[in-house]
Amino acid sequence: MRTAGNFIAIIRRVIAGLDSAHPAHDLLIYLLYVAATAILLQTQEIPTSLSEDEAITRHSHKVFNPDLSYYGRRLKIQKIQELQPEIIVYGNSWVNQFRAGMFAPYGFYNCANQSPKLNSAKSFITDAKRINPNLKIAIIMLHPWHFRSDVYEGSLDIIQHVSRPVLPLNKYFDRLERKDLYKMITTLDTSKTIGIRAIPQTRGQRFSDGSVTFGRHHERTDAGHRKREEKLMSQAEYHMSKKRYFRGYNQAISPKVITLIASVTADIRAQDVTPIYLIPPIHDRFIQIMDRDTIAYQLWHELKSTTIQEQLNAIAPIYDFSEFSSFGGTTDMTYDSWHSTELAAHLMVEQLKSDPRSPELLRSISAIPIDSIRSWYPTPVYSLYDGQSR
Repeated sequence: MRTAGNFIAIIRRVIAGLDSAHPAHDLLIYLLYVAATAILLQTQEIPTSLSEDEAITRHSHKVFNPDLSYYGRRLKIQKIQELQPEIIVYGNSWVNQFRAGMFAPYGFYNCANQSPKLNSAKSFITDAKRINPNLKIAIIMLHPWHFRSDVYEGSLDIIQHVSRPVLPLNKYFDRLERKDLYKMITTLDTSKTIGIRAIPQTRGQRFSDGSVTFGRHHERTDAGHRKREEKLMSQAEYHMSKKRYFRGYNQAISPKVITLIASVTADIRAQDVTPIYLIPPIHDRFIQIMDRDTIAYQLWHELKSTTIQEQLNAIAPIYDFSEFSSFGGTTDMTYDSWHSTELAAHLMVEQLKSDPRSPELLRSISAIPIDSIRSWYPTPVYSLYDGQSR
């Protein structure tokens, strides 16, 4: 809704600049509303009813802007009901590159771009199991910031809240949302994207398996990718030096979080779903900064300690892939210095297949030689499982 909100803000500024005493004032406002609606409908930026069974199926080839968070949970639950996958991955954007083909022949759906809080994960998995008895394994994202003392006290700054349009347009759009606009949308829309921000780059979440495509960024050459990565990392290191990134790490790991992980794990197991936890990769240059400072990044150092690792693995398998080298990856396997690529996700899945701690279902998936996987991806950002599998 962020893009729609920005667009609506522009319309409001235009309206504010109109002379309210002018006889055409009301007509102009009405025409602006109509124009705004037409644009947002054409790009499917306005929420629509996804209650019809065919809605997801007919849009399986599309990608949609992840900022349209009102689609997220409802869409993914609906797709899980349709596909009945045995395996899901849950987390925010850090796990968005796991693809269905990596888990074949078992069904898989990526439930990324959700609230990363563990209670939200439990709630989602509970709903998923209720409508999908086939669900056997839930791969749940953990991250160092999960262990901050303020994560579950309402002050976590990693979650982006989507705001509603402000008056006077919010009531207008509320009325539109209550209508079933699905048939109108499918008549109007012929693009492969949903949402304004998805259009220029065909970038967004895939309906087909819930993963995310970075669109035209897949077309980068190695040289272009390395040049862009170096620029992004320089900017990121600067922000990290100013304590804008990885904030709140100058504290001990909260025992409450360990207790919560144990509780969530027990509740999920009680539903006959096996949870495993995955710490996604962090760029080596971030890790180097954190490794050098045991005070500013106390939490990081405790998380990596044998004591904490043993506590966590006593609860459930915890796959610490925070370092790219832990699964045979390299730091050029990122799109933007934060989000790892499909190649990195594929290498992590191979580790899950071969690890004796993994559930039997994962270990039963045929292993693929690492060199073969690497040969399938011409560049670190190249997408392989887009409509095909090896």
